Amino acid sequence: MARHASDATPPGSTPSEVTPRARKEVSRSDRLGSVIRSGITAAFFLHLGFLFLFLGLEVWLLAAVNVLSVGVYGFCQKSMADVKWLQTVLVITGVEVILHAGIASRVLGWESGFHYYVLALTPLVFLDARASSRIKISVMVILITLYIGISLWTRTVVPLHPLAPEILHGLHYFNMILALVILAMILNVHSHSIQRAEHHLQTLAETDNLTGLPNRRGLLNLADRFHPETAQRLTASAAILIDVDHFKRINDRYGHGYGDSVLKAVARSMQGQIRDRDALARWGGEEFLVLLHDADLELALSVAERIREAVAQLTFQAGDRTLSVTITTGIADWQQDEPLEACIERADDALYHGKTSGRNRSVIS
Repeated sequence: MARHASDATPPGSTPSEVTPRARKEVSRSDRLGSVIRSGITAAFFLHLGFLFLFLGLEVWLLAAVNVLSVGVYGFCQKSMADVKWLQTVLVITGVEVILHAGIASRVLGWESGFHYYVLALTPLVFLDARASSRIKISVMVILITLYIGISLWTRTVVPLHPLAPEILHGLHYFNMILALVILAMILNVHSHSIQRAEHHLQTLAETDNLTGLPNRRGLLNLADRFHPETAQRLTASAAILIDVDHFKRINDRYGHGYGDSVLKAVARSMQGQIRDRDALARWGGEEFLVLLHDADLELALSVAERIREAVAQLTFQAGDRTLSVTITTGIADWQQDEPLEACIERADDALYHGKTSGRNRSVIS
């Protein structure tokens, strides 16, 4: 029974693409958002812990401040669901940290160590790649000025709520160590975010945007991993080069958008005819390449014929007309000690022979 392709893209349209600049902006936002989310979650539970601490110490003003802080970070957590709030959340959290550090230092004194949290903000200044160097330097100067100002101010006045020396010293070292831990966490999260972004960008660079198959670069990387060009390769391998017959006529008559829909349907059909351990890629234009693992020429011919017959069963609607396409395949075995490029060249020669011999056939090199 013939399978039908999905509705074609209107003639003359082009497939939607994500530009390199847009991909970079999304990647930057993802990295910054990942760091901020982790920081907000940690700050939420930190302030919740301080709330109970100050309730126990009967420092009511700071307990009330921490109630407000918990609410602020809870609001920021919900707001982070929308990327448009990213910059706003960053500003809100920065202001909260500075105000909280100033108030806590004034209430308990400089020795409490709350001023260290202002320094913990410094990595965030440089994580937003969209901010200019002038803005980053300006914000950094402001943070340093506030840190020095809080230190000088709280060193010269009597704390509003003095604590016992052993409690004050314990709180000081706790805040100092925790500020360093926060710095390390921010840098660690940022590092992992960069690694994920690089992996994502590599995947994009090795994937054909139209069909979702590996592109030429992606397949060559797969070949390097699974088909080393060494004498130790004991299993047979084969390459099938595939070309959609008369594809230019489809583009010329129905538009490139319609041609793209045909290519996507053909790619899906071919994908369903190969094994999981085999590799299918869009080689360029209307050409596809299949690498078969552990396959001799006989098996490769069988696979090529199965692919050709599956594609021939596809039908496409163009107004009141029903269209079908055929493919021609060239097959070559990947010989021992032979570079992959040489194998593909022989498959290309076989494909050319098939095209000149009438198309819609499979030819062995």
